[in-house]
Amino acid sequence: MSSESSRRPQQALLMDDLRAYPGATVPGLLPMSEDASPIEQRWAILSAMPKTHLPVCLPQALLDDLRLRIDPDFYSERSLVFGRDALHARTFPMRHLILRHYVIQAGDAYAMVDESWANHNDNDSWSLPKKISPESKSTYLHFAVRLVDVPFVYECIRLGADVNYVDAEGRTPLFCAMEELFGFIFETAHIQLLGGTRDNEFDASAYARLRHMVKILVEQHAIMHIVPTDSDTLPFLGDLYEICGTGLLAMMAWLSLDLELLELFALHGFPLSPLLGFTYLLDQWDTGKVDPEKASLCKELVVRLASRDESELLPRPPRKCPCWSGKPLHECHGSGDHPYPPTFACICRSAKTYANCCRTRGFAFVEQWNNELGRMTVLQLCEAEAEGQAPTYVSFRSHTPGVPSGLIWPDTGKKKSWELLIMAIEYNDTQSEEKADPAFRAAALISEYLPLPGVDWGSKVWGKEVASFWNRTVDDYIALGTDTRSKSNIGRAAKLDPFFLPLWKRCEATGCTKIDRPGLTMKRCRGCQRIFYCGPMCQKAHWKEHKPACQRGDHPLQLLRSQTIYKTIIKEVIEPAEERLLHDAIDSENSKSDGADSESSNLKSDDADSDN
Repeated sequence: MSSESSRRPQQALLMDDLRAYPGATVPGLLPMSEDASPIEQRWAILSAMPKTHLPVCLPQALLDDLRLRIDPDFYSERSLVFGRDALHARTFPMRHLILRHYVIQAGDAYAMVDESWANHNDNDSWSLPKKISPESKSTYLHFAVRLVDVPFVYECIRLGADVNYVDAEGRTPLFCAMEELFGFIFETAHIQLLGGTRDNEFDASAYARLRHMVKILVEQHAIMHIVPTDSDTLPFLGDLYEICGTGLLAMMAWLSLDLELLELFALHGFPLSPLLGFTYLLDQWDTGKVDPEKASLCKELVVRLASRDESELLPRPPRKCPCWSGKPLHECHGSGDHPYPPTFACICRSAKTYANCCRTRGFAFVEQWNNELGRMTVLQLCEAEAEGQAPTYVSFRSHTPGVPSGLIWPDTGKKKSWELLIMAIEYNDTQSEEKADPAFRAAALISEYLPLPGVDWGSKVWGKEVASFWNRTVDDYIALGTDTRSKSNIGRAAKLDPFFLPLWKRCEATGCTKIDRPGLTMKRCRGCQRIFYCGPMCQKAHWKEHKPACQRGDHPLQLLRSQTIYKTIIKEVIEPAEERLLHDAIDSENSKSDGADSESSNLKSDDADSDN
């Protein structure tokens, strides 16, 4: 079990690291007030994560095995890790954040769930935003358990989630799983007693997934005696909380009439003897009334398991490796380096697999088990500089005690978005005939990002924050007094709205030069919502030209002149040059390798000739 300090989520620390993260659309300087609450900071970090789908970070053999279980469609289609539909897209930033925390060894991330998840379950008394509220300090493993999403649970653990993390109400992921399982079984039994019916196929699937989650967590050495300290958080359990104390999980498995879980708990050292004093409960609870024969079997099992003497008790089985190889941890990642799986999402956040991204550029990433952190870690393996020397490792840990935080991601040759912008600014300053507006240039340099419309920047609130910060930067430029233009002219050339369109729109009809001013506001085309006109006359005159793009819905969004300049330089000059350099570097390394192999072959041939 890892220490409390290593298990504690570190979102506050991550605020300092966003510049170093190439996936953050808004690197470096965040428009966040100094008195922002921790919850506002956590939302800001999640909003800055990419909105692209990540490749699944699970071994294919595991996924194939899950598809053979009950409800195979769930494991191939409906799990959130597969990102099959728009609803699943809500988890894209979450999965990026989980991977980021894993790579930089930042501990577990707090789960952030908005009201769009309120209808995830048809049960009015069960609300996911309430279960995973910002104040609950639940992790994404808690979140995956509440969703009863087994592949997501596997992936969270695979990417370093702490199975023993305790939320603000004292719940571990294991307790959440048992809480969901017990509530489901009790509700089903109650309906049966009342003569009602349920969807048997759905029940079988939910029951199988809930039990499987409990099994996963126990085999990952989840601590079974951690229960909430406040009985008010467990109203559905009635007096059981006071009766059982830390043995509550065993009591819940017993009253669920789950023979397999009882045996699993006993195998992992959870004492069942205290249950012998409460055999009468099985006859009183709905589960025992519905299936008295199974209740009798549970009594017999507990009597048998509790009557074993100490000589029959075995040590707890070793923890299985969280890479899901099926091997014990000490025989797998606990024994040394293992290559980072090529089918997993690349750690550079390209939304490609490692095999199709950084590995093609010669970067070797490995995973090791870190006893101090109690989780696996990702390292970059660097070959020895000289023969006989051991290879070295580069850690991506963001905050090592006593070491200043710096760039934490590997230099894979791919430039980060803010680096591309700086290069574009330098190119425009020295090479281009048409220069960007100086006020826009100043805001871009200070903010180190190029806001463009049409990019998924997250919520409108976040867009307002970014645009507000950008426009304040332009105001600071104006206050310098070095630009002789009027304030309004500078603002028209550099300021942006919350969607990163020009703050003052211009009419886009051919030949019209009108622009937003008091008493005249540009109107959007009602058809495509992507082009602005000063009035019906201009729109009608421009319709023949605009009609094809309007019907396709792909008319280019209006940009400031400087946005167009920098965007064009990045796309047509900087990125192509970067690709050529990367390919040249790869070709150079390959030729060196071929030359070394050829020289080695020649030496062997010479040796053979001399022997003859």
